[in-house]
Amino acid sequence: MAAPQRISGLALASIILSCLSLVTLGVPAIAGVICGYLALAKCRQNAQCGGEGLARAGITIGYVSMGLMMLIVVVWWAMGWPT
Repeated sequence: MAAPQRISGLALASIILSCLSLVTLGVPAIAGVICGYLALAKCRQNAQCGGEGLARAGITIGYVSMGLMMLIVVVWWAMGWPT
């Protein structure tokens, strides 16, 4: 029987920060993406590391959140706000 894989703390942090960034308008998305890439690198080096899917989801959600934030800023600027 194979030993159970432990979920990487970085992968978990990545998905949490990226999901949180959807609520807080993209602020923690950068940290979520960085944690996701660090988790993927760690999981490639260690076969016992789990959470690659969480890390990939955190990276994807983080990039989507950053894109939405940029879109909101561009639309806000184009409408002439905050003047």
